[in-house]
Amino acid sequence: MPNGVLLLIRLVLSISAVAAFTWFGWKVGGKGWALIGLVFSCPLVGVAVARPLVELTHQGFGWLADQSWEQWQGRYYAYNNVQVRVYEHRGDLWFAARDVMKAIRVDRLPDELLARSQDCAPIPGTRMMAFNLKGLEKFAGGHGGAAAGGIVLWAQREVVGPWEKKRERASLGSGP
Repeated sequence: MPNGVLLLIRLVLSISAVAAFTWFGWKVGGKGWALIGLVFSCPLVGVAVARPLVELTHQGFGWLADQSWEQWQGRYYAYNNVQVRVYEHRGDLWFAARDVMKAIRVDRLPDELLARSQDCAPIPGTRMMAFNLKGLEKFAGGHGGAAAGGIVLWAQREVVGPWEKKRERASLGSGP
């Protein structure tokens, strides 16, 4: 049972028990006995909710700490100690153009110039330009250097290869 539900159940039950003791004290001896019933039964609430409250707080802080990494979950790739964002769109992988240029140490090109290429397009939902693998090969080929040549090999080995294996396993597992 989730801690939030357990906390609510225990809170309702313990407050009900406190109300019952207070009511019983009122019926037995009036206001004085009602206060005694209330004072002696209030620790039930603390005992009942302490553990689920601590666990819920721990889960909440864990969730909060993980939120800063959520956007990179499963999508963190680095080349030349530079993070290269990779997105999946329409069954293809797209490499963020700014990250690729930074990784291969090429001066940043304007988006308008990149948009002229058929293999470079904006990622849906963002204004970020990205290359598919063919576009990455063309771009790296046009901007020589060791880093430019290595990024295509890195993309094929570290990004595209595992992604294709994952898709292949998923398609085999979903068969009849």
